[in-house]
Amino acid sequence: MTKKDKNEVKVLFIGDIVSYLGRKAIRECLPKLKEKYGIDIVVANCENVTGGRGISLNHYWDLVNYGIDAFTSGEHIYRNPSVIDKLDNLDIAVPLNLYPSLPGKRFVSVKDSNGRELIFVSLLGKVFMDPYVYNPFFSIKNFLEEHPKSAIIVDFHAEATSEKKAMSYFLQGKVLGVLGTHTHIPTSDDQILPKGTAYITDVGMTGSINSVIGVKKDIILKRFIEGKKDRFIWEKSGAYGLNAVIISIDTNKQMAKNICRVNIMCGGKE
Repeated sequence: MTKKDKNEVKVLFIGDIVSYLGRKAIRECLPKLKEKYGIDIVVANCENVTGGRGISLNHYWDLVNYGIDAFTSGEHIYRNPSVIDKLDNLDIAVPLNLYPSLPGKRFVSVKDSNGRELIFVSLLGKVFMDPYVYNPFFSIKNFLEEHPKSAIIVDFHAEATSEKKAMSYFLQGKVLGVLGTHTHIPTSDDQILPKGTAYITDVGMTGSINSVIGVKKDIILKRFIEGKKDRFIWEKSGAYGLNAVIISIDTNKQMAKNICRVNIMCGGKE
């Protein structure tokens, strides 16, 4: 286990867990990662856990048992009926900028073993995404006004890199982290912004490596080459891996002091 000082909290944030191979990667790799890096809190995006669309109640509890403390989400969170009427009692942050009439917590609070609390928020982007959401910049601004001095990490589930980057500058110094998800491809721009906010444009996905963002390659190739729109079939064999970031937080200064990518192959053949 890597050493850390007494004021440091280490957060492992795992990118979109995609279908069967994503769940398998968590089961096999997460315990080793937690021990190796001395992780205090584990949060993951659950947008694509069950059949690539949302998360079932059974899979939620499986992932909790594997060691995940809480979840962020995205536009597919209401796809699985088994969780819809349970969301208010589950540790899943549904996007903050959805209509307030929709069920679910707009943030999740997680404490480490020493009682130090972090708040995790999901935001949906608007560019190239579902138009029926509120402006994410206004939504998070209002949230911060309602939760002053809280230690907050934001999962910005968005398509456009420009929107994610703009959000990082909008929130730098106001939150501990702005972590991009949704596009499933890890980016190499992990950094600590000047005012102590950790940022990455996209954490990447956890699941099949030999696929197109988790879907069988042939199905997507036919879309691009032949114009065929066959239904998605999620890859369930071959190599699989885990993409995440580790954020080290100074609880005295309420600032992120380091962010590093974790990109590992957990099993299977190339």
